[in-house]
Amino acid sequence: MTAANSPLAGVAWMFAAALTFAVSFIFVRELSGTYTIFQIVLMRYAFGFVFLSPWIVRTRPRLLPDRQFWYHAQRSGLIYCGLFASYYSVTVIALADSLALQFTLPVFTSLLAIAFLGERPPPHRWIAIAAGFAGALVFLVAGTAFSVAMLRTFRHRGYVTRFS
Repeated sequence: MTAANSPLAGVAWMFAAALTFAVSFIFVRELSGTYTIFQIVLMRYAFGFVFLSPWIVRTRPRLLPDRQFWYHAQRSGLIYCGLFASYYSVTVIALADSLALQFTLPVFTSLLAIAFLGERPPPHRWIAIAAGFAGALVFLVAGTAFSVAMLRTFRHRGYVTRFS
């Protein structure tokens, strides 16, 4: 079994990703008192660009084919919107709730791939989607990830006026 197919390597990468997201959210929460979300996202992209610039310079000829530039631009715009929404959620709801909601992304990604790309998932993927959705319901119904407090926060900031 190669390192690319190792379940242990997958677990290690997932653990590293979860740890990195949690630390990133802590920084966003702390910086949100001083900077706007737009500035925080800009800083994240700037630091990421500086960190990755040697790799970008080395792989530029293979990095971005010209015939697919528009698709890359659309994808980059959507990634920006997703990162902005993710960081914004950290500032308006509890940090643990925001991080827990981030882990529902694979469920929604699978469902959107089925709806928009016409994917036909095998039965084991349907089971994984159902289990992920059931897990999301556990913390949604328990009231830890979505609560009336969130609606009050949105109302207090002027985003929702219908709820009382």
